[in-house]
Amino acid sequence: MMRLSLILGAALAATPLLADATGPYSHVTADRLADLAWSEGPLTLTLTGRLSNVVLVFDDGVSTYARYGDNGGSPSLLNLDADYAASSALTLGFVYEANYAYNGSGIANQRERFLSPGGVDHRKLELTLTHDRLGTLSLGQGSLAGDGVFESDLSGTANAGYSAIGDHGGGFYLRDAATGDLSPLTIGTAMPSLDGGRAVRARYDTPTFGSGFTLSVSQSTETTLAPSDDVPSSTQVALSYLSPEGTAPFGNPAIRQVQASFGYLSFDTPRDRNVIGGSVSVLTVGGWNATVAGGVRDEDDRTDAGYVYGKAGWRGDVFELGETALSTDLYVGFDTAEGIDRSYALGLQAAQQIDGSAVEVFAAIRHYWTEGPRDLRDATMGLGGFLIRF
Repeated sequence: MMRLSLILGAALAATPLLADATGPYSHVTADRLADLAWSEGPLTLTLTGRLSNVVLVFDDGVSTYARYGDNGGSPSLLNLDADYAASSALTLGFVYEANYAYNGSGIANQRERFLSPGGVDHRKLELTLTHDRLGTLSLGQGSLAGDGVFESDLSGTANAGYSAIGDHGGGFYLRDAATGDLSPLTIGTAMPSLDGGRAVRARYDTPTFGSGFTLSVSQSTETTLAPSDDVPSSTQVALSYLSPEGTAPFGNPAIRQVQASFGYLSFDTPRDRNVIGGSVSVLTVGGWNATVAGGVRDEDDRTDAGYVYGKAGWRGDVFELGETALSTDLYVGFDTAEGIDRSYALGLQAAQQIDGSAVEVFAAIRHYWTEGPRDLRDATMGLGGFLIRF
């Protein structure tokens, strides 16, 4: 218990004190420091972005390591969006989004203090064609249909921790219980998220129907412009739902918002990997919220692997400073790696908005352990960080 307290204390102490931050917090939308947009006739250019860094402290059962770098859950990035209104119903678009992936919290490990997977990460470089009644066609580098399917989260603490366990501490190696040596298994390998990722692809999204539903389909190649993504060619289909703000989802006045996704992802790999699953998050008017996610990965000549994830939390006004969000979550993986029957991650998260700008500070602590023929030591991670949107 003392070791857990020391790790959380170190991460919190390293979190910068920030002033002048944003209004009501939402993981889906948030205020920004400035409105950087230019419009001339039918053409509109918009520049947005975010800066998010974390201090991460990791105890692998033998030694404790401290790392500073980019937030793998919400990486620092710039986004340029150009829209040309060809008619009242048709819009042509161009999107470029990039980040410099330096020492990301998902790749940091015991062996190296500073890591970069290849410099600039070109997350999006795409052309879009949007029609009010026919939907959107996207061509180029960007999100596949299954990107985010397992990550619905209305808790307000997603920047500190969510279902993608490996985005924070995923590069750290678990140690062999008997020898104390580093094993070849990392947190990210033992506790995968199964998400769709990004690549060069063709994607189609229907217009929103049924008060919040969208159907998405994508076909990708093996090519990606983002060094941090390594996604084989795939066919992905997803159905997502986000209830409109200001409405009572499904006619229930006690519910403030609902977010959900469900998808099928088929990857062209030697073992014909297929993934199915999704996520649901519900936020009540009183601030209480619950999130459930899970999926199954099927591959030829291998035992099916998968996981279930749950989070419960509350968000509301505790201080005059701004909205506070608190949560706890649990990840349980099944046969995710050789020699591991079960993998677990238990966490606590906290996030604080500061009214008046676009800054969030957050902290988290998470404990990891496994069960199975491969005997590995428990590990613990603490982190503190900030996020600024503009």
